[in-house]
Amino acid sequence: MSVQGKKINRRSQFAGAIFLLLFFGIVYRFYVIQVVDASIYEEATGKLYNREATLSAKRGTIFDRNGETLAKEASSYTAVAILSKKAPVRR
Repeated sequence: MSVQGKKINRRSQFAGAIFLLLFFGIVYRFYVIQVVDASIYEEATGKLYNREATLSAKRGTIFDRNGETLAKEASSYTAVAILSKKAPVRR
């Protein structure tokens, strides 16, 4: 092998080693994000996407073509029974 061929071979090995190090660096970073810091990111997304809100439904009266009432707004209530003794108490 000539001197120039050895230089090209050495350069390609060096470039391959750099790319291999970059690849393993990215794999390590993915591991840290997915496994080590997973609980931190899970909590952050929970705060961002999970929220509870009550929307009031304002509806009007529905009339037919003769002006008679077909449906009108009325109050309604919901009753929920939780029979488990382990369920948390909401107040």
